[in-house]
Amino acid sequence: MSDVLELTVPPAAAGQVLRVFLADSLPLDPEDFLRQVLVEGKVTLEGEPVFSREVMRTGQVVQVHGLAEARAAYKGEVVRAAVLYEDEHLLVLNKPAGCTVVRERRSDVCPFQSGVLAHLRKSPASAEAALRTRYRPRAVHRLDRETTGAVIVAKSREGERHLALQFQERTIRKEYLAIVCGEPADDRGEIDVVISERAGDIERMSTGGREGKKSLTAYEVVERFNGYALVRAEPKTGRRHQIRLHLAHIGHPVLADRLYGGGTELLLSSLKRRYKLSSGEKEKPLIARPALHAHALEFLPVGRETPLRIEAPLPRDMEVALKMLRKHAGR
Repeated sequence: MSDVLELTVPPAAAGQVLRVFLADSLPLDPEDFLRQVLVEGKVTLEGEPVFSREVMRTGQVVQVHGLAEARAAYKGEVVRAAVLYEDEHLLVLNKPAGCTVVRERRSDVCPFQSGVLAHLRKSPASAEAALRTRYRPRAVHRLDRETTGAVIVAKSREGERHLALQFQERTIRKEYLAIVCGEPADDRGEIDVVISERAGDIERMSTGGREGKKSLTAYEVVERFNGYALVRAEPKTGRRHQIRLHLAHIGHPVLADRLYGGGTELLLSSLKRRYKLSSGEKEKPLIARPALHAHALEFLPVGRETPLRIEAPLPRDMEVALKMLRKHAGR
């Protein structure tokens, strides 16, 4: 049996370059995998070799040779995040630390997105819907690389439009939990400070500036320790690095956030008196990345009349850090 997939270019895809047409036609295959089959010459147009930027015309036939074999041999990195909720139009995942939800600049891969696609390929209904609608599932909002927690992925165009409108109208409620350095003077408050891009620095944002955008974060102290606090933060706007920057602005940066003044990782030796290491042993940090977690999302799914609240369990490093803070730095 020949392992050749034939794809006929529909009128709606006329004018697309081959690379885009292929991604739309095979929406549950990772983009780096599709680039790989193109580079390896497994894709032909009307039986002839073709370049990835070839412009498609209605009725042309694209062939992908050895697709099943190529899929079986593919060894791309995949991040498998826990599923918190799923329906016909969307998926909510508990993102781990160490990955982005979209492909970064100058990168050909996105392991988190590959994990999303791998999950959906297991469902015949999801696979059929993606192929029929030529829709590539995508995250509708972002979390920083080291931030954990709830992320919404749209599985359909209807789901994407429905969620995008809620983000635009700011009716989606987002709650974060953060361990911060120091103890805020007030149990609750609001941080209303503009956020702007920092000239010549693509990694960090800054507060103030004439070109800054209005940004508002409500917060409350959930638990206090000696020198630290657990804070619940609710961003009312959606600026890049908003919670990290706002908490740093009031003098209480997120623990272990080197970018905005949170210092180094949390060590048990900094909390426990008479802490001793064995000879030659190196102390492992309790938490070594910004202690920030997207704890909950409240939104209206397609077809529902009442909002749905989804909560993401705390990651292990934050659980351990809080346990040690309660034990050795508690009130």
